[in-house]
Amino acid sequence: MDNKHRILIVDDDEIVFDLIECALADEFELVYSSSGSEAISALECKNFQLVILDVGLPDVTGYEICRHIRADDCMADIGVIFLSGYDSLEYRIKGYEAGADDYIEKPFDTTEVRAKICVAIKNIEERKKAKQKAAGAFEAAMTAITSAGELGVILHFLKKSFSCDEAESLAGEIITACTDYGLNVIVRLKTSDLPVFSGTDGDGTELEKSLFDHVADDLHIYSFNNRCIFNFGDVALLVKNMPTENDEKCGRIRDNCALLCEASNASLKGILSTQKIVFQQEKLRKMMKYSSGILEIIDRKSIDQRDGSINIMSKLVDEVESSFMNLGLTDNQEREFLSMVSKAETSLLSLLELGNVVEGHVLKLMHEFRGMLEQ
Repeated sequence: MDNKHRILIVDDDEIVFDLIECALADEFELVYSSSGSEAISALECKNFQLVILDVGLPDVTGYEICRHIRADDCMADIGVIFLSGYDSLEYRIKGYEAGADDYIEKPFDTTEVRAKICVAIKNIEERKKAKQKAAGAFEAAMTAITSAGELGVILHFLKKSFSCDEAESLAGEIITACTDYGLNVIVRLKTSDLPVFSGTDGDGTELEKSLFDHVADDLHIYSFNNRCIFNFGDVALLVKNMPTENDEKCGRIRDNCALLCEASNASLKGILSTQKIVFQQEKLRKMMKYSSGILEIIDRKSIDQRDGSINIMSKLVDEVESSFMNLGLTDNQEREFLSMVSKAETSLLSLLELGNVVEGHVLKLMHEFRGMLEQ
């Protein structure tokens, strides 16, 4: 009995039901109603696969009952076959417009009734399968559209994150992306200085901030109630309103937040590396500027030392020559003494020439430093 299709026979002539019951009771579960109101009550109490409906009922017409069935979403899949003594085109069109599946003229042959019932039930089952398939396709399409929109948030974030040059601006882009998902969040970014905190509704309480410190580094996702902490490298995100009432959506949000944090961690590394390079470049620039100043001092001192040495040596030669008259030296002694002074002067000039070479290198180095400082 449980596997039989349940059919409601609605006719004010009980003989009609008796004829159908005698022919089809072994194949179908048959229920009888003698009036339209009784039929409507039966339809609202039990599940039927098919209704065989007389057009001319005493209280409500069969057309009205058929329209009632089609207007009710709970009964929309029930098949309707009209049973009537009128077989004109006019009556058949009325039945079609009311939503019937088939039309049987009285008097009828039970073989015809059986065949039409089987065809109607087959069509009903095929319609149900088609509707289920269409519903599944629609749901899949809507899921794909939703997923594409959610992925678009990630793609937009990636585009914006490339232009971030500070951790604070990156934190702002993370908050914007999470807001697009309808999430209430707090984000923490570790930097070389103090960590950067930002949130949908402020930077968060001290207790919320402390949660990040108690999540193990290798634990990337930690859920509790409708909250979830995402922990990827130097980026941690606390979501305070995960959509746990919808498993599918919650799963998508979890995946998207994990992807968001991984991308943010890569962006943060780039920002911190750039800042480190800029800091080192500035430090090197200051060192080069300082070195350039020192080299200029060395160059000036070297020139002063060279000129001073030449002046001292020239003065010494003049003083020696002028003192010969008072020293009582012989001509040979004077020549020998002048030769010694001349050799010393030549050696000193050689040393000064070496100093010129060093000075040339210093000047070249100063030129290179100036060029780098001007870049």
